[in-house]
Amino acid sequence: MHAGARVAGRGGLAAGMWIGATVVGLAVGGFVFHFPGSFGEPTLQPSAAIFGALIGAVTGLAVGVAQLVALGARGRRGRLVAWMALGIGITHALNDAMPVAIGIVGVSALAGLAMGASYAAIVGDRRTLPVLLVGAAWALGLVAAAMASSALGLPWTETPVGWSTHRAIEGIVVGLAWAPVAVIAGVLGRLRADGQTMLLPS
Repeated sequence: MHAGARVAGRGGLAAGMWIGATVVGLAVGGFVFHFPGSFGEPTLQPSAAIFGALIGAVTGLAVGVAQLVALGARGRRGRLVAWMALGIGITHALNDAMPVAIGIVGVSALAGLAMGASYAAIVGDRRTLPVLLVGAAWALGLVAAAMASSALGLPWTETPVGWSTHRAIEGIVVGLAWAPVAVIAGVLGRLRADGQTMLLPS
């Protein structure tokens, strides 16, 4: 096998594993911590924002660690975990706290802005298009998750397991919508430039 083919194969494997880790992490975060949060409060809820940020950050930490494990990470690994913790923490806080009048598109747009901005600030990517893609895909993933919930009639049962299943499915939808776009935007290459991953080609 030619060196170029081996490099491409390793890069594709890394991307697939990163996407899979993201989807699984968000699904588990949805089931355990009810990511992406419970949007629909009649008024702004500051206390819910604080609690949502905390449990969202825990989800983000878990997702970031799963991504690192999938990539066989080394080096300055804290940036990826910090990005996930901040971006997902803000997303959960917004969904738990924002009034319903802003609409699901509005709250998702704010969450997308937070995800894109935290990527630029923490990972250090200042290129406009990748930052916009990371943020826009996150926002669209959240909207798609809400639409999927409505189409599927979630939750199927008004029980703790029913609600957890509901959020896990939303997490899967967000992950499937966002992670491939993040790869296309060059997120993994940026992490490789930071010396954080082993599986990506050099």
